Amino acid sequence: MPTLICPDVLVDGTGAAARRHGCVVIDDGRIAFVGTRQELDAVFPKRHGWEEIDGTGASLIPGLIDGHAHLTIENKDDESYPGTDAPREAIALYTLQAAREAMAAGLTTLADCGSIGDVLLYVRDAIDQGAVVGPRILAAGPSVTTTAGHGHYLGIEELADNADQIKIAIRKLVFRGVDFIKIMATGGASDPPTNRYREQYSEEEMRVAVEDAHRLRKRVVAHVNATQGIVNSVRAGVDALAHCNWLGPEEGSVVYIPEVAQEAGEKGIFVDLNVFATLPRIADRDGEVFGWEGPGQVEHRFDLIRDMERRGCKSYFSSDHMGRNIATFPKALVAACHTLKLDPVEVIFRVTGRAAEGIWLQDEIGTIEAGKAADLVLLNGDVAESIEALCDVRAVMRGGRTVVQDGKWVRL
Repeated sequence: MPTLICPDVLVDGTGAAARRHGCVVIDDGRIAFVGTRQELDAVFPKRHGWEEIDGTGASLIPGLIDGHAHLTIENKDDESYPGTDAPREAIALYTLQAAREAMAAGLTTLADCGSIGDVLLYVRDAIDQGAVVGPRILAAGPSVTTTAGHGHYLGIEELADNADQIKIAIRKLVFRGVDFIKIMATGGASDPPTNRYREQYSEEEMRVAVEDAHRLRKRVVAHVNATQGIVNSVRAGVDALAHCNWLGPEEGSVVYIPEVAQEAGEKGIFVDLNVFATLPRIADRDGEVFGWEGPGQVEHRFDLIRDMERRGCKSYFSSDHMGRNIATFPKALVAACHTLKLDPVEVIFRVTGRAAEGIWLQDEIGTIEAGKAADLVLLNGDVAESIEALCDVRAVMRGGRTVVQDGKWVRL
């Protein structure tokens, strides 16, 4: 039986302006109709027996997408985490709880960019098979990294220190059932000895990784802090640049290369931008900017990403959060909206329609359009006027089924 929702405000995730008093019909887990009340009456004059969800005083948006999370590891202050050395069963239970808390906050899709062993693959499959209710999960599994490289605790068991080893590692990951490949092209901040200001893989090694992953129909997300890692990844043709810090070879400098940004745009490469890291002033966080040719000054890393977008790149917002902390992503989006002076509709677009495109699911989710899966969130208030409504969830729908209502689980 179809379900009807007529919210006061409809933000459809395409980037278009909010609509007032639109109507959405859901049937068999998918969006069957989007339009005005007048159009609804013309298309469906008889609606006897339909379920109707009250949208009075509410905004309807697509389910939020976090394109970069880490479900199997903990936020440092989370005492409920069993530890990376705990039995895999204990980590799986924690992971499922983290995923469900994120979903209750409006995150209906999570792309996990590095997890412990095969734990997340089992959790993903349990959700997909209907054994338990949870968000849609895309899993990279363990990251591809060098010996003692960035995220080594999330790294695959096999060595991946040269081109041949990288190919073997990717093939084994695909055989194990990962949805995409995450490769650490540079060092990172969480493990300083890896040196986030330098690359871990050469351009040729990155090219081998991309070619083999694409042969196996998997997208490639490259962790890139250092500028040289960005250069190598862009020339190799990765699908997304995670973080995209443009850090110079020594601490205290940001080296932006417009020509590389232009090449990234021409190749259709996405930027996976973790929101929290772009909120501080770039001079305070990373240092002096070199190579900037754009208008005005670079105040935040987002200014560099805007210039990349002018050159053809696309970017989506992500959290890079861990474990149960992923559920705080909407709060980070509120902060980004204010700090970066963005329109709330643009913020929502960057974590719905644009994010779906970035993770290769634009035909299935991300926008409120006929034919798409009915992953939807009903918010109290007018989110187009006040982004704070993003943190006031009335209901969450996954595949047309209401799973969370007023903070309580409807289906377990």
